[in-house]
Amino acid sequence: MNVKIEGLDELERLLTRAPKNTENALTKELNLIGEDLKGKSQEIAPYKEGGLRKSAYVKSKKLEVEVGYSQEYATAQHEHVEYHHTDGQAKFLETPFKENIKAYTNAIAKVIEGAVK
Repeated sequence: MNVKIEGLDELERLLTRAPKNTENALTKELNLIGEDLKGKSQEIAPYKEGGLRKSAYVKSKKLEVEVGYSQEYATAQHEHVEYHHTDGQAKFLETPFKENIKAYTNAIAKVIEGAVK
């Protein structure tokens, strides 16, 4: 189970013309966003013995970041809102992503603005 934040086609087209340091800065920013999302998600992921929260990961590469959970039951715990959790909740990855999408897009925009100036 994971969420990918990827560059849009137009953004990728523009960045192919941007200096390499802009691409590196944007990749670094996407990784920071991924780490932030991972941390926020771990705080609200269901907790019984800690395996799910510990399985959170961030993978980043050129203009892409993936945040997810490697436990085999992660998708079921995330998607089944009818499950009763005494500690944590369903939609533990989706919720913080939606709550922070504006901050994440603003951070990306700042990197791009810096490249254009």
